[in-house]
Formats: sequence, C-alpha cells, structure tokens
Amino acid sequence: MMKLITTLRKYKFFSFKFKANGCSFVPDFIFKDVCDLHDEDYYYLVPKHTADLMFYTRMLNKCKRIKDKTERAFYEDVAYAFYIGVKYFGWYAYFRCMLNDKIENLKIKKLYKTEKLKSKKVKK
Repeated sequence: MMKLITTLRKYKFFSFKFKANGCSFVPDFIFKDVCDLHDEDYYYLVPKHTADLMFYTRMLNKCKRIKDKTERAFYEDVAYAFYIGVKYFGWYAYFRCMLNDKIENLKIKKLYKTEKLKSKKVKK
C-alpha cells in the first residue's frame, strides 16, 4: 500500500498548493503530525477508507509510545473519536480534493489542446 501512495505522491502535480491544517476544527492534542499526514493522503486521493484507517493506525502507534497507562487510555479514546469523526464527517474534505483534481485535469486537457492547435498552426 505504501508503494502505491508513494507513486501517487510522485506523479500528482497540482497547480494549487497543498496545505495541511492539522486536526481541523478540533484540538490537535499530540496528533498534529498524524493529522497532517491524513490531510496529505486526502490530497493525493488515497482511497478515503484506506486513508482513514491509516490515520487511526498512526494515532494508535503514537499512543503506544506513551508510558503512563491512564494517559495512553485517554489518547486512545481521543484517537477513536478522531477516527469516527473523519470516517463520517471527512467526506467534504475528501470530495473537495477530488473536485480540485478534476479541475486540474480539465486545465491540463485544455492546455494540451491549446498547445496542439499552436503546433498545427506552426506547421502550416
């Protein structure tokens, strides 16, 4: 799966700039870097279900490093709440990235047609 994601990141060229915003609308707690990676997964159009599961897994991996059991349990609960939040309410952000991708593809096609027409005029 990581190879697919790396390939997507390598060949995806958008004219708009990617900007991660941490954990949108909620406190970041200790998960800002994980939230930024999740934003990046959406930007590169990793399938939503996969991106959300990777998000949850990354948060749980971060929780495993916490030594205090009470604090770890708290952050595991926060991680689950964040996962449920993106699972059910992350569609807007995901579809916004999909729409930006469609717009970018249309721009590329238009540019290609324009360049093709210009090259035909030069040949004549």
